Amino acid sequence: MTSEKPRAFPILLCLALALSAMAATIVLPGLFVANPSARSATWDVSIAIACILEAIIALYAALPFFPRVRASISMAVYPSIVFVLLPYTLAVVLTLVFTAGSIALYATLLSGETILALAVVGALAAAGNTRRKGERTEAVERASTYKPVIAVRAIRDELASAQAVGSAASFKACIDALRRLEERSVSATRFGRPGSESDETSIEAGIGALAAKVERLKDLSGAEADAALAASAGEALALVKSLDRREKNLVK
Repeated sequence: MTSEKPRAFPILLCLALALSAMAATIVLPGLFVANPSARSATWDVSIAIACILEAIIALYAALPFFPRVRASISMAVYPSIVFVLLPYTLAVVLTLVFTAGSIALYATLLSGETILALAVVGALAAAGNTRRKGERTEAVERASTYKPVIAVRAIRDELASAQAVGSAASFKACIDALRRLEERSVSATRFGRPGSESDETSIEAGIGALAAKVERLKDLSGAEADAALAASAGEALALVKSLDRREKNLVK
């Protein structure tokens, strides 16, 4: 359930446009056919149906600005409804114009068009709801999936804060290795793919061990710090190879 509020301005704009269109639909036709006796038997019903169509179009435009609607149907599917709404509107308008002389044909065509349109829109809405549930599931999985690039970036930041430790050459070699690992992590396939659990567990454990080693660097000095920097750089490059190996295993 979302706590986001509906967006008032676009909703009010849709309402204003709908009311303006409905007012024009009620007033303007009467100016061209002023004599009531010259009007068809379905005149009043046609005006009412035209107003309902305009209200439906305005509602379609306004619904995405309601958070609960956006949360219940995929916005990747929602636009496809317009490909049903526009032909339906055209069919209804043609029916109002060309079958006004036959009330039975008029009612039959309108009923058939409406039932067909509702059936297709209902199917699209159901598909959109299913797609939205899938999108939410994917979002939860992405949020909970281990992301090596975030962990490696944190390690590099940790090393940068301890840059006074060890020699300049050792420090640069370690930073370069971590940067290479970060770049490789960025291009790695998202973790959580079936069949790569063993590789991912090993990589995750290796990055955790590397993080612990870099964190201890601030307590070291001299040759001991240089050795630790060299070991960290070696582990980072080994993890690059592990990521490469995982990618190759994924495409087998």
